Amino acid sequence: MEVSDPSICLWFKKESNTKSARFITDIQVSYTKADQVDLSRKNYEKLPQCLSSFGLGYANIYILWKSSTVVRLIDSDHIEKELNDYSAMLSKNPDDKILAQMVDKAKWRLREAQLAEEDHAKDIPGDDLQYTKEFLALRSKELRKMKKIYKTIDFDRDGKISIEDFVLFLREPLSMSPFIRQIFTFSAPSNGMFANYPAGNDEPMMDVGATLRAVAVFCMLGSTELVKFLFSWYDTKGYGEIDNKQFLDMLGLFHPRHRDDVVVRAQKDVHLSKDGKMIFSHFSSECKKFPHILYHILHSEYKPI
Repeated sequence: MEVSDPSICLWFKKESNTKSARFITDIQVSYTKADQVDLSRKNYEKLPQCLSSFGLGYANIYILWKSSTVVRLIDSDHIEKELNDYSAMLSKNPDDKILAQMVDKAKWRLREAQLAEEDHAKDIPGDDLQYTKEFLALRSKELRKMKKIYKTIDFDRDGKISIEDFVLFLREPLSMSPFIRQIFTFSAPSNGMFANYPAGNDEPMMDVGATLRAVAVFCMLGSTELVKFLFSWYDTKGYGEIDNKQFLDMLGLFHPRHRDDVVVRAQKDVHLSKDGKMIFSHFSSECKKFPHILYHILHSEYKPI
C-alpha cells in the first residue's frame, strides 16, 4: 500500500427498508475508559472489533446513528413556488402542452415532498427544546447553561428574540440578518414558526427552543454541507444553477464593510461564465480556490458556551 493510503476503511450498506432506515451522523474513536463511558452516554454504538486487530492502537470505533432526517432534504415550499410559477404561465398559454406537463410533474413532486416531510416529522419531537436536548444528549446542567446565555440575548425578558437580536449577539453586521434568518428557516419543522412568513419578512420571534434547535442543526454541518446550503438558498427551484449576479450579491451580503473591494476582486479572480449562470460544481470549486469570499460562514470561530 502507498504511504498516502488509509490504514483502515469502513464500508456501510444502506438498509433496504427506507421507512426505518438509519443514517450515520458521527464517528468517534475511544482511547480510554472515560471515552467509552462518555460516548455510550451519548448513544454511540461501539463496533465489536478493536482497532488493535488491524495493527493499530488499542481503541474502539463508536458510531452515532439517527433514524430520522434532522434537516429536510426536500423542501416542499420551493416546489410549491415552482408549481405556482408554472401554473401562472399556463393560465396565459392554456394550449401549451409542455407547460401543462411541467405543471403535472410539479404537482407530483410536491405531493412526494409533502409525504416525505410528513414521514420524517413522525420521528422528530414537536417541542424544539426537547428535540435539542435529545439531539445533543444534553444534561440538565448543560441545558440550564444554554438557557442562561439565551437570557443575555433576550433583553426585554419576554422569552423571545428577533433575528436582529441574534445577529448582534454574534457580533455580526445587520446585513447578515437574511442569512441568519435562513438558518432558522432551515432548521425549523415544515409546520413551524416560519411556515407562514415570506422570505423577506423578519418579524418572527424565536423562543429558547427554536434558537437552540437552529444552532444545534447548523453547527452539525460541515464545510461541504455549508456550501450546499448557501447554494440552495439562491437556487430556490433546485435547477442546480444560480445567476452570476446572485453570486456577487452573496459576496456583498457577507462583506458589507468591504463590499466594493471584495466584489471587484471576485469579478477579477473568479471565473464568471458568459451565459450569466453558475452551476453548483463551479460554485463549490470557486469557494475552495478562494476561501476568503465566504470566510464568515465557512471559518467562523465563536467561543464555545
